[in-house]
Amino acid sequence: MRKLPFILFFSMLWCESWSQQEIGEITNQYNEYNERYQQVRVHLELNQPKYAPGDTAFFKAYFLTYQFQPIKGSHFITIDLLNSLGQKVHTQNVKVNDGKVHNQIVFPGQLPPGNYRLEAYNDWMKNFDHQFFFHKELEITGRRRVADAHAATHTVGFYPEGGRLVSDVENTVSIVSSRKAYGSLRDDDGNEITSFDASLDGFASVRFKPENGKRYFIKMAGEDSLYSTPASSESGLALQVVSLGECSPLQLQISAPEASPFRKRELYLVATAYGKVTYSKVFTLADTETTPVLVPYRSLHDGLNQLYVMSGRGEVITERLWFMSPMYSQVEIKTKETELLHPRDSVEIEVSLSDFFGNPIKGEFSVSITNQKLFDADEKSEASLRNSLYLFNDLPDLQLQYESSGLSEEVWMKDVNKRLVSQVWKRCSWDEVLSAELKNNKMIPFKQSLSFKGQIFLTETGQPLQDSSLVSFYQDKRKIVYSTYCNSRGEFELPLINDYSNNDRFYYKVEPVNPRARIGDYYLQSDMAVPQVEALDVALSESVDAYGEYIHNKRIIDHSYRVYLNRSVSGQQATEDSNTPYLAALSREDVNITVGDFVVFETMEDLIHEVVSGVQVRKSAGNTSIRVPVFSQGYTKIPTGDPLYIVNGVFTLSTQEFLNLVPENMVYLKIINDQSKLSRFGAFGSNGVIVALTQQRQVNEESLKSKFVELPGVNQALNFSSGQLARAGLRIPNLRAALHWDPSVSNSYKGLATLKVKLTDDLGPMQVSVSGVTFDGNPFSGSIRFIVNRPGYVVIN
Repeated sequence: MRKLPFILFFSMLWCESWSQQEIGEITNQYNEYNERYQQVRVHLELNQPKYAPGDTAFFKAYFLTYQFQPIKGSHFITIDLLNSLGQKVHTQNVKVNDGKVHNQIVFPGQLPPGNYRLEAYNDWMKNFDHQFFFHKELEITGRRRVADAHAATHTVGFYPEGGRLVSDVENTVSIVSSRKAYGSLRDDDGNEITSFDASLDGFASVRFKPENGKRYFIKMAGEDSLYSTPASSESGLALQVVSLGECSPLQLQISAPEASPFRKRELYLVATAYGKVTYSKVFTLADTETTPVLVPYRSLHDGLNQLYVMSGRGEVITERLWFMSPMYSQVEIKTKETELLHPRDSVEIEVSLSDFFGNPIKGEFSVSITNQKLFDADEKSEASLRNSLYLFNDLPDLQLQYESSGLSEEVWMKDVNKRLVSQVWKRCSWDEVLSAELKNNKMIPFKQSLSFKGQIFLTETGQPLQDSSLVSFYQDKRKIVYSTYCNSRGEFELPLINDYSNNDRFYYKVEPVNPRARIGDYYLQSDMAVPQVEALDVALSESVDAYGEYIHNKRIIDHSYRVYLNRSVSGQQATEDSNTPYLAALSREDVNITVGDFVVFETMEDLIHEVVSGVQVRKSAGNTSIRVPVFSQGYTKIPTGDPLYIVNGVFTLSTQEFLNLVPENMVYLKIINDQSKLSRFGAFGSNGVIVALTQQRQVNEESLKSKFVELPGVNQALNFSSGQLARAGLRIPNLRAALHWDPSVSNSYKGLATLKVKLTDDLGPMQVSVSGVTFDGNPFSGSIRFIVNRPGYVVIN
């Protein structure tokens, strides 16, 4: 009998040791998973809140690790602008060096007003959920405000803390309503269980004990509709997380109903942050309604922490996000001028940066100054850089709640941990973490050079191009030829040798595997191409948009004075021959025919037959083809295919469209048939080249059936400028919504930076906004306002 206590004691030690081993394995698997699939962040800071068609949006981009450190080396990020239907209307690439870059987006003048979404990402980020791309809702406005497309839709969300509504125990629930109003929680008999006030920003938090088998509904004041809630269950665990004070542990109050299968069971508590397990513990749930479990303060990290209660099999039973406010750096902004500021004065602005304890600290930041009276009417709340990185970058749905709240960031953040009840951590899946083996999926690598991916299909059948068909491209601006082969799905990937600036045109040509085979018409598809999307009709409200009206009037004034300044410019420039760059690339023509030296021919076929010596026009089975003799090392050969035609600077492989040109409008024909020259055009020049210049205005890419795709290169950064008119003199109006933009200001070792700005003719409140990152990776932001008055007048802020 004496052995029994010892057996029980060692059994308990063995069980505890086994549990610790299991939780250790879970920790190792989680850390290994996140080490292998490291996630990164992209963030853009824009120079003003909204824009108009034809505007230039200046921005600073950050490319950071999961822990907010700049990613070393050169990388590319892609920036897309999507319309309200999710269609891409603009795309560009920017090159990021050591985690930061400044650049701009030029919105087309024909872009219709509307609500757009800005997205930014690196290719590596495509391996994960696209919701973790950088997203920003962006209004492109006209003279009238864009109507709210979501105004008629009303939603109510019901979110139990921990993820499940558990019967017969106290539950904390967050209610998120798109309409700001009072409401009540009712049971299926219509009895009111509790009421709540969501009139401030559509958010409320309630506690109640649901009965097993009963359904509950939410009723908002002023509505007849009832919003159903999830059914309660006895099988889960209710969770309430409570902070025990500043620099104190978190207490998890875990509640289980009397019939719960989890009572008296051994469970795991796991805390994670930034891809690492920061705390783990084995505990036994008590045979009472509530069991308190502590998470030590030292195990909690600045920003978002993920808390999980798990079974021995690694199944997540309940979970919670908790935000620890970082020790933010402090930024102080002030103007040195104490007197009233007037138009065209110079204002000196001092920015002082210190750490949480008031010690000077080094950092780099952007500074923008905007005419804030043009933007104050907008109700959307703007997130600071620090909360964008620490919070909203991981929880894009929460960012939408904040932006629609109408609250200041300081007020909204006071209840941030209550608001986090509605959120679930989606950057990492425990099912994947605890799978037998880590996935060996082929990962998209970091984008450190430009490449071109696409797919080619046959027009007649819609089927992909035959496997191993040769695809050649001619890059228009760089005058470079590329060739590659497609796979059985018609897919290809083409690394581009050199970076190129802005957009460039890539002509393409396909050659079959069997040289004697004939390929019909074909087309190329690529998600990387510059989008061609028809403009959407957008509903506009009756109210005037202050910024849109300002820009409209400013452009009229600017145009008038620009004409005045340029009045001395007269005469017309000579018409440029658009074929010249291609002739230069081919070292000039071998045969030159000035068409005006001959009688007018009725058709191009007659012109070629009578005037162009050696070039043959053939007809077979209703098809017309042209053959250009090619000379190589003293020999002449007749190719088996038609030549490349360059008409008014446009490539086409269509003989029929070339023959449809009108000889009467033809200026010249030039033939290149020397193999040593043609080799510079690769597959495009293998059958000779005919270059034509015509006076026909209707000759274009569409009429010539030109096959090309336009691809974005590396967008080159522009300097923010006050413009020609601002420098023209005192008698020229100087009106600008954005007075100043400097994306890269560094302070001294004393934490100070000073800049001097020349004011415009605008009156009213001007806002100075500063945002950046300290040398140790701590984001910061701040803003102040100053007033510009005309002498003798007072402008009220």
